[in-house]
Amino acid sequence: MGTPIHFKGLVYDSVEAMPPNIRAAYEQSQRDKARNKQVQSEVRGDEGHEQVEPAAEPFQRAWGGPRPKGPMPVPAEFEAVTSLGPATGVHPEAPGIGLPFDIGTPVARVLVRYREGFAYRAGGKDIHTWRWEEVAGIQTNNSYHGGVRSPSYTQHEYTLTKHSGEKVILNDTLKGIGELDPIKRAVFALLEPALAQRYRAGEDLTFGPVTIHHQKGLHMDGKPYAWDGIQNMEVERGRFKITLKDGQHHEVRVSAIPNIELLCRLIGLNLFSSELGSYG
Repeated sequence: MGTPIHFKGLVYDSVEAMPPNIRAAYEQSQRDKARNKQVQSEVRGDEGHEQVEPAAEPFQRAWGGPRPKGPMPVPAEFEAVTSLGPATGVHPEAPGIGLPFDIGTPVARVLVRYREGFAYRAGGKDIHTWRWEEVAGIQTNNSYHGGVRSPSYTQHEYTLTKHSGEKVILNDTLKGIGELDPIKRAVFALLEPALAQRYRAGEDLTFGPVTIHHQKGLHMDGKPYAWDGIQNMEVERGRFKITLKDGQHHEVRVSAIPNIELLCRLIGLNLFSSELGSYG
């Protein structure tokens, strides 16, 4: 018998013994840890660690025949987009998921990522272009589903907002949208330096229902909480939670907090992407 696995305050004999939704969260947490370790290793330059020599000639993909040289091919309707640099990724419409029309905030049906931003088409024929520096916020509203008698799956939904207030929704209408890592990395790399400087300078920073101050503490849904009065903070199952030293608990939904990843970085809270989603 292998070593028991401790996860979320419970003990399991093995990964296979976990309920499907718990197993999905555990496996995602392991991927997050591996990714964080890799990033930290890159930041350190792998000093003190054995260097692995790369293969002189990497293997080529065995299927599909020769690949044409040049930029990544994009759908014909996006060929006119030339202001965002070369294309880096394409997300076509997922079969059988597309909606007949949009109500309210547009939902992207086809999206192309570029070096300097992205372009999308929603319900009509127009192509909309967004530069990374135009994006002010990303809200995550993911949910995990599944049980003993049905397969586990994740519903992804992200609302992106420009500084101008314009919005677009990216969800599973787009094939392979996943955890939105490439877009989040590009946007947060531009937003984080200025936010960190303002935070250290003692400015109030507002992330939807949560406002933080470097010295004073935070406000959540308009109520103040001093740092020294907080016993614990965590993001769990789609909730941003605080526990006070007097035992009281307070929480808000992750989906209401734009750029929650940056909020957590600023206050030193370790965040795993698997905890951003709620459980259906």
